Amino acid sequence: MPEERQRLLSDRGRIIAAIVSGLLAALCMVLHARNVERRAFGGELLQALVYARPLNAGSALADADLLVKKVPQAYLDDRAVLKQDLDKVVGQKMVRSARPGRFLLWSDLNLETEEVFLSGLLRPGRRAFTVPVDHNASIAGLLRPGDRVDVIGTFTEAEAGNKERVTVTLLQNIAVLATGERLKADAKDDVRGFGTMTLDVDIEEAELLAFAVDRGRVSLVLRGESDLNVVDGIPEKSFSDIFEADRRALFQKRRNAPIEELRVKK
Repeated sequence: MPEERQRLLSDRGRIIAAIVSGLLAALCMVLHARNVERRAFGGELLQALVYARPLNAGSALADADLLVKKVPQAYLDDRAVLKQDLDKVVGQKMVRSARPGRFLLWSDLNLETEEVFLSGLLRPGRRAFTVPVDHNASIAGLLRPGDRVDVIGTFTEAEAGNKERVTVTLLQNIAVLATGERLKADAKDDVRGFGTMTLDVDIEEAELLAFAVDRGRVSLVLRGESDLNVVDGIPEKSFSDIFEADRRALFQKRRNAPIEELRVKK
């Protein structure tokens, strides 16, 4: 009997250990899945401040002027002010006007601080990459620090027998850190000429941009202030999209789709 009791206790211990191991393994799988999901959808959700109503340059920022919006870290400008810093910005004067729904940026405010360095604007894991731009690529010089852009590149396919030129979307929803030497969008600054733009990217995006700048022409497309959407599966464009009527018709059909939808609803 003592031996039988000892065996039962030993079996029970192994069963309990197996259950505990299984629960730990399941917990690890759940945590891993959540981590993968966070990375896939832009990382950790941060509580950023957005404007609740229109504000003019020179206005003093008040608590009632702001709302809190949760945004994936990858889609948030490094200059965005988080909820935890609310007390630091209330009462500060605006250096440019703002519309409802746009993120509050540190560069929007006339902060009485020491000189700001570019490295101090970067969160851990982020990089500042500078690309050369001309009048067209800089949206006629109208881009400002704090804007968000898509990056498009035009290249010659070296492997193609006829060396066809193609245009592809390289990156979407990228924050502009600086235009030329300007780190701040000052409403009183009328100087628009600049030959470079500095973008907020990660290390792999920096590699992609370095290769693209070396091998082709890079252009920037300005996004709306509150537009964070990323379009999947954008096909490359070539001469076929310009000269083939069927392909041109597809562009027009997509543009007409919202109008047709409104007609059906009526």
